[in-house]
Amino acid sequence: MRDKSKINKMTLMDKQLLLANPLAGKDFEIVVRKMVRDGVFKKDKDNDLIPLEQDLEADSCVKIYTKADYRILTANLHSPAQRLYLHILYELPYGVDYIEINWKRYMKENNLTSVNTYKGALKELCRYLFIYPSLIKGVYWINPALFFCGNRVAKYPNNIIIK
Repeated sequence: MRDKSKINKMTLMDKQLLLANPLAGKDFEIVVRKMVRDGVFKKDKDNDLIPLEQDLEADSCVKIYTKADYRILTANLHSPAQRLYLHILYELPYGVDYIEINWKRYMKENNLTSVNTYKGALKELCRYLFIYPSLIKGVYWINPALFFCGNRVAKYPNNIIIK
């Protein structure tokens, strides 16, 4: 049996010390949009059916799947490959499983001057199947087992396994 994390071992009194996150202050805002779910209803106080509204964040996010093997694989990447992976996570469009890597932006933002450093990082991400070249030059498939921006269930309905 694996060891529980320090946070899981904390007492209730210890966890209460964590309630006021200083990083979630007055300037922290979550922009949401109201969305009505088609065909989904709830009952109001008079037992009438009304459409179910849901608050969805307007900001996009990328999900990183947290199997230990993936964490170790990422930790063992060389620094330029880790930075390219992080760059891809920030650039990944919603709902697609491919990306056109803006290598000039990656190099500029990471203060790189050698294209060979970029190429080495790219080869490493391909070798470890974080990404895979498509038939279009500069466009790469992303590995949705590791990360995805959007809904994998909607994107890959034939890959669903119900447990």
